[in-house]
Amino acid sequence: MATRWQSGLHHPVSIYSKQVTQGRLKDVCCKYEILACQRHLDDLKRQGTDEFPYVFDTTRADRIIRWFGQCIQVRGVDAGKPIILEPWQVFDLGCTYGWVHRETGARRFTHTYNKRARGNYKSREVLSGPAPYVRRCHLSALPPGAGQI
Repeated sequence: MATRWQSGLHHPVSIYSKQVTQGRLKDVCCKYEILACQRHLDDLKRQGTDEFPYVFDTTRADRIIRWFGQCIQVRGVDAGKPIILEPWQVFDLGCTYGWVHRETGARRFTHTYNKRARGNYKSREVLSGPAPYVRRCHLSALPPGAGQI
């Protein structure tokens, strides 16, 4: 299964990465965020080569970001409004779901580790978006029984 991909240099994930590594966000991000953003930019340069078979599929990255736009806040001051992701959340989700193997389409990253301070949208990030997204969009594309534990 071939994967459709573009360079990804002008995607919001890459724009955020450039801002963190070279621009206005460099002084406010931690070392690990800077390293993750630099890895993304470095990987864009070598994507699709024989020694690095992964590509950044902008369509797949956009799909998870659009999914959040369909999710509704259920509590707090924004209850009833669509979820709008912060740029760092777009980066995290876009990288996780956008990097895929160029031939098989399998995701490069299947596990992530995110450490957030109190009150920084942890429940929104974990419960509202990716869990239902994976259940509905990813597992529905698998053969029967393949997604069971």
